[in-house]
Amino acid sequence: MELPEDEVAQELESVYQRIQSRASLPGFRVGKAPLEMVRKNFADKARQTVLENLVSRASTQVIRERKIEAIDTPRVEKLEYDLGKSLLFHLTVEKDPVIKVKDYKGIKVNKPSTAVTDDAIAKTLKKSANATHP
Repeated sequence: MELPEDEVAQELESVYQRIQSRASLPGFRVGKAPLEMVRKNFADKARQTVLENLVSRASTQVIRERKIEAIDTPRVEKLEYDLGKSLLFHLTVEKDPVIKVKDYKGIKVNKPSTAVTDDAIAKTLKKSANATHP
């Protein structure tokens, strides 16, 4: 999958603004630090948050669009992201296999007899009574 540079930049800006509203930096009240200082001090956190948000959103969208019924959480592989570039990653999704059964009609099945006789019932009851009262 590839997410365009402008979408990544827009998400990054949004993340920085959310961080700025809660950031606590020396010399500034909470939420009042300049955006440039927030960018400098929270770059790693912002990058991680952007990657999580975009990968999660894109994965969900692709799975929904392609009507894939995943049986496990999708795996992200080969993630490539540099500031100012598009985001590239491979998504691996496990799903139930499609099984096509053919020529099953007319197959003969040997079904064992399940007939129960009075004698078999009596023997079982006698064993059960002896097991509970020694």
